Amino acid sequence: MQAGFLSAPDEFVELEKTTAARDVAMASSMALTVLAIPVVVGIIALVQEVGISFLMTRRITQPLNRVITGFTEASNRTALVSFQAAVSSRSTADGTSEQTAFQEETFSSLEEISSMEVRNRNNVAKAKELVNEAGDIVAQVDEYTNQMARAVAHVIRPSEESRKTSRASLKSHSKRAYRL
Repeated sequence: MQAGFLSAPDEFVELEKTTAARDVAMASSMALTVLAIPVVVGIIALVQEVGISFLMTRRITQPLNRVITGFTEASNRTALVSFQAAVSSRSTADGTSEQTAFQEETFSSLEEISSMEVRNRNNVAKAKELVNEAGDIVAQVDEYTNQMARAVAHVIRPSEESRKTSRASLKSHSKRAYRL
């Protein structure tokens, strides 16, 4: 009996070892399951988060992309309008420069005309002065001519009288001489 009794503990130990091994295997399996569940749940949660993030990002970025596209188009239009304004400003500046140059030429011409007018006015005044001086000279010459005419007349009268007297004398001498 002892041998039976001794064999029972060995069986019991063997049974306990088998049970323990089975319990360890089950515990390991449960531990793997327990560990796998959070990993699987974590992976599922991660996939959900990625999916939700992707959808939210798309929902946010699509309107932002539209706004950015609008800003880009507005910026391009603004750049175009700015370029056109610059071209227009350049054209206006060129026209203003040409007009300024024309005005400067006109002003220069007007100054020259004004200078010529002043010279002409001075020449007219000088000519008027010379005409007045010539008039004075003509008046003096006229006076001198009148004086000369009077002097000649004064000289001629006695000469005329003397000639008349000489003629008369000659005539009378001739008549006498003829008579004689």
